[in-house]
Amino acid sequence: MKKQGETRKQPSHKKYLIAAFLILLLIIASLVFIILTQKPQFDPASELIIRNAAAYHFYMKTNIQKEPDNLNNADFAKITEMSLVHTNGNSAYNSWRDRN
Repeated sequence: MKKQGETRKQPSHKKYLIAAFLILLLIIASLVFIILTQKPQFDPASELIIRNAAAYHFYMKTNIQKEPDNLNNADFAKITEMSLVHTNGNSAYNSWRDRN
């Protein structure tokens, strides 16, 4: 039986706030960890397109024809400007490669 003047103890909301804050902190820390440990994965098709375009622009700049896979960092450094033009399913460098 309840005695007069006696009240039920209310649960403390402070401990729930601390638990929610710790869970939020754990989620943020895990997201930061995931972002920092992920390695970028490149699409091989995109890399092929860029390498072919770079070989075309390298040839236009230096008049030295190289295969796209044989380009090195020094060759890429010689390319100061590059543009990719998409026309009717073919890019501009594809028509150049067919002619040579």
